[in-house]
Amino acid sequence: GIFVTEGTTRANMLKQGATASVQSMATWCDQNGVDVTRYVVIDVEGFESKVIRGMRLGEERNQKRFSAFQFELGGTWAGMDPRHGKDWSQRQMADYLTGMGYDLFMIGKHDWLKVVPAFFREDVHSKEEGFGAFVDGNLLCLHRSFGLASVRDMVYASANQAFD
Repeated sequence: GIFVTEGTTRANMLKQGATASVQSMATWCDQNGVDVTRYVVIDVEGFESKVIRGMRLGEERNQKRFSAFQFELGGTWAGMDPRHGKDWSQRQMADYLTGMGYDLFMIGKHDWLKVVPAFFREDVHSKEEGFGAFVDGNLLCLHRSFGLASVRDMVYASANQAFD
């Protein structure tokens, strides 16, 4: 891969002859005194799973810190796409996030569709572009216990429910 991470919480990313220092969101927030974010948008061209892992959502302080975020779903989540290491499917991601206390909503043009991990079955709702099945769109993740109650209330009040 393009990341070198052995023995460090940072990675060096090589691209077009330039080197950039990369670190997890949780580490960056720790180092810069960021205790709370209101809303995080993640769009990193196929490396969303790595960013989400770097949020360290297994720690309650990071669930509070990152109580509302959205990220792009697309072909890079397909099982055979090499960018994410082929080790975390959309279904596994959804299981992880709901297990950490998040509710998941597909973002529509005018409203939200509340989804559960079973929504990400490969035989339903999915596209195929050569690397495996995937769901396309943007996913809003809201923690059930933390964050702005007014935002949660607005989304929950207007969200449609998906069927398993």
